[in-house]
Amino acid sequence: MIPPDDAVRFIALVDPAVAVRGSAAEFRHVGATIVARDDPLDAIAETRREPTSALVVASDLAGHAAARVIELAAVACDAPVFLGLGRDVDEQSIRAAFAAGARGTVALPLTPDRVARLVRTLPGIRAGDATSDPVYAAGDLVVDTRRHQVTWRGEIIAVPPQEFAALLTLARAYPYLATIDEIAQQYIGNRTDPYLAARRIIRRIRVRLSESSTAGELAVQTVVGVGYRLAC
Repeated sequence: MIPPDDAVRFIALVDPAVAVRGSAAEFRHVGATIVARDDPLDAIAETRREPTSALVVASDLAGHAAARVIELAAVACDAPVFLGLGRDVDEQSIRAAFAAGARGTVALPLTPDRVARLVRTLPGIRAGDATSDPVYAAGDLVVDTRRHQVTWRGEIIAVPPQEFAALLTLARAYPYLATIDEIAQQYIGNRTDPYLAARRIIRRIRVRLSESSTAGELAVQTVVGVGYRLAC
């Protein structure tokens, strides 16, 4: 567990009743604390005051345009700002958020596993002590990071490293979705467009999974403009 003083403070402009799922202890265990706020200006001011903080702005923020809040935050403070993806977010809203200064996205509700992935992307934050499960199960699909192995109902599915990384991201998010941004992160810095590379990898994974299971039992579903989720 990361000591409380080293935890990242996530100021979240979300409805905590539906957009935060996990106990305070579970979030502390992955190096984070979650503070829900409903007033954008207060949240931005609080983020500016806290040296190890980040701001999460829900895409369906009541009474406010998320992109406008992100734009204000980007001007007012140096802290990273993330767009929290609600169920009905559209691609245009995501593009507007990035244009306004969003550093990335995170699917809502906020869970310890999703927040742990955000913590690991933040420079200067000690996230290395946070523990993570070496084995992730999505129904009968198991992704084992220790053996670098994927199995479906006990049978090994041979996957190359890039497909393994994408499957791991999907399994970690299960039963929720993994955003296209989360999957594309591993390709940033390559010569190819990271989002195009992510879509190609997903296509390859779909073929591989269809060959390893009965039709419809194991698949990767598309959430248009947002990301992907395992169906199994």
